[in-house]
Amino acid sequence: MNILFLSYGRFEYDGRQRELIKVCKQLGKTYYLTCAGEDYVPAEPEHICFRPAGRGAYLAFIRRAAHLFEELGNIDVVFADNRKATVPALRIKKKHPGVRIIQDARELYLRSEMTSFTSRVGCIFEEKLYKKADVIIAANDYRARRMQQEYALQKKPLVYENLRRLTYSPDADPAQLAQRFGDLLTGDGWRIISTSGCSLQRTNDKLVEAMAKVKRPCTLFLVGGSTAQEKAAIEALIRANDLHCVHILGQLGQNELKYLIDHCHIGIVNYGQYDSNNMYCASGKLYEFLYEGKPVVTTTNPPLLDLCRAWGVGEASDTYADAIDKVTGSYDDYCRRVQQAVQSMCIEDNNQKLVEQLKQALGLS
Repeated sequence: MNILFLSYGRFEYDGRQRELIKVCKQLGKTYYLTCAGEDYVPAEPEHICFRPAGRGAYLAFIRRAAHLFEELGNIDVVFADNRKATVPALRIKKKHPGVRIIQDARELYLRSEMTSFTSRVGCIFEEKLYKKADVIIAANDYRARRMQQEYALQKKPLVYENLRRLTYSPDADPAQLAQRFGDLLTGDGWRIISTSGCSLQRTNDKLVEAMAKVKRPCTLFLVGGSTAQEKAAIEALIRANDLHCVHILGQLGQNELKYLIDHCHIGIVNYGQYDSNNMYCASGKLYEFLYEGKPVVTTTNPPLLDLCRAWGVGEASDTYADAIDKVTGSYDDYCRRVQQAVQSMCIEDNNQKLVEQLKQALGLS
């Protein structure tokens, strides 16, 4: 079986995409078209890199995907990874009705909840592909059940959790990383990392304010992209509370991120609760923290609350300071439960489960 995997996500930064490609390779010969940075060199000829440039980049991606399908020939399955792959997948399906479609709906964007025209259009294309897809995949059971109800699907989508771990790349330089973060990691106290940048929708304003209320000294690192307005708002809060323990670091590469998490004590996993996609979040970052042995403090979104209650690996709370105090107060106990939990969270088993489900759904088993 020959598979064409399509994704408009950046290969270097998209852990779910990379794991799904591994799954596809267990099903058959896999060619994969993904976005990548200018400096990225693909490791194998089956990886076709698309370098987005300019305002017409997405349209160029759609054309490239359609042309690649024709160039390769004899493709049996198109794997549409996320919503921006739905348009080229629909185009291919229209011209080649016999091709089979696997659709990974990693997000849960409902048209009724979208506030922009572009977002609503994206939902329309997703919905069109739902009707034509042979297999639909969701990122957790909450989302799968909500999708089946919302779109009257005959079958509940398969569930593929965002289990993933960070790894250093072959060219990682420990000495350089130590120099990059050395001054930030000196001194006593608890080090906390959030990877949602300065996002106010994810309540990072409340997280920053909590640094003035915790019982034990803490340093907070805010990692990830932010708008200029969000960054300015967080900086204003830092000044207003006279906080010298909050550091805005922006976006980091994978080596930098892993190094920083390795040297922190607690990971923050926070989402808003203003729409279904955020309420029923499917956080890969949560698993990245756990695989690094770090307890978590999370918001009270149902999937996060469930995991914290089931495994005792952290605290889900609407009050950051209280949750942080609980974790720092019994830190060794939380770390012990994290180690126990990750022994039951095997990425390879998660992948193999999906492989078997796809084989059955496609009639290959």
